[in-house]
Amino acid sequence: MAPDDARGFGPAHRIRVGQLVSQSLLNLPALEHHLRRTVDFDADDTQAHRILAELLYRQRRFEEAAEHFEKVSDTAPDVLFTLFRLYADHLKLPEQAQASLVRAVSHYSDRIDSDHSDADSQLLLAEAHQLAGRYHTAIEFLENSLGSGNDARIREGLWQIHMREFDSIISAGVEQLSQLDFRRLSQALAGALKQDAGRVREVMRSAALVRARARDEMLPFDDLDRVLNDATRAVESRLGGEQDAEMRQALVRRYTLEFDTIVAGGLERSSTAKLRRLPELLDGALQFSPDPPVDVISRAASMRAEGRNELLSERVWSTLDKALDNGTVPAEACLVLGTSLAQRGQLDHARDLLERAYELKQDDSRIANNLSWVLMHLDPPRTDRALDLAAIAVRAAPDEPSHRETLGQLLIDCGQWRRAVAELETALQLGRRRSDWPSSQTKAAMHRSLAIAYDNLGDPQLASLHREASQKALQDTD
Repeated sequence: MAPDDARGFGPAHRIRVGQLVSQSLLNLPALEHHLRRTVDFDADDTQAHRILAELLYRQRRFEEAAEHFEKVSDTAPDVLFTLFRLYADHLKLPEQAQASLVRAVSHYSDRIDSDHSDADSQLLLAEAHQLAGRYHTAIEFLENSLGSGNDARIREGLWQIHMREFDSIISAGVEQLSQLDFRRLSQALAGALKQDAGRVREVMRSAALVRARARDEMLPFDDLDRVLNDATRAVESRLGGEQDAEMRQALVRRYTLEFDTIVAGGLERSSTAKLRRLPELLDGALQFSPDPPVDVISRAASMRAEGRNELLSERVWSTLDKALDNGTVPAEACLVLGTSLAQRGQLDHARDLLERAYELKQDDSRIANNLSWVLMHLDPPRTDRALDLAAIAVRAAPDEPSHRETLGQLLIDCGQWRRAVAELETALQLGRRRSDWPSSQTKAAMHRSLAIAYDNLGDPQLASLHREASQKALQDTD
């Protein structure tokens, strides 16, 4: 009575829909066939229209899905929000999208007129205004709805709208914000903090991130700083309780997040005002860090490695020195400092730090690679251990060209010409896939070493080609 590939008796198709929907593995073509036969027989079967619409939506057949969602929108107005997203995001029909929201506003306004305590309708009406970009209207409406017996749900709705407004403002990028947008952004965060102090850490994190990314010093930072300080104080007020460790971690992240964002943006491109904040931020993180303050030590080590000692407060500087003396510097900080010292020719001190890093983290290929380089350049060189470490680094990260280059150069120094050629040629090949490696000087050095290797292997033609490539790389440096 309801075949899978032809028309049949309408009610029988409806029964088959129910049977198919109950199965764990859906036969989608059969389900669509029976749904279409069902609505052909009974055009007012809203449940069948809705199931068919959702099926078509999942298959990204948006125009057909919209047609069937429209069929049920009068009796199931919640689908108006789905229609809005269909029209706005997928079908690019802004007029139809706005029409869906207008209908939603009308429907839920009528329901609220009939029942002023209908929290579902209050929240959905606010959502309709918010989707239309009327954040102020949505917020004002929900604030006026407080006291209707649903305050917890209303405040949750207010939180969501404030944070969605914040997200919409920064979606184009913090760097593009006007002064008016910046004030709106600060007000959105302040509104969210007012409605739900329980999620103060999220507000604090968002404010810190914007504070760090904003580069225009003419922006009105006062409002944002007020929100950031209020949120920070709210978290600090919870110290000493059951969540003390969690709150301290949140405060450390608040300061290190802003610090890291400024540093990632480039110290040379940062304004004087932002650079002045860096010592304060590490001081703030140090205040709430556990012992040893690993997060602070690692960042302080990076600043010292770059020669930016002026960006460390006396307190942080002292903490780093103490950690170096008592051996509590984390592996990453030892790697950063040791590599920096090696580049400046302070090999003995570099070796001490890199040896400490390797003890702490023997599975880090960068540490093994950099330590092998230092050992090979000591006087006298520690050749055997250097080669062992370089091979360990290559085995751990075989696609990292800089590790292949280190091993290849060590093999050149040891006169192992064939192995050296294999590693250096592989390094050059892997380097072609990278935009950040090798530098012109490194490239020139590899070609120069390959020329030496091929000379010793009795292939003067290849040796000559690599000498020419080395000269060309050096010219690129000039």
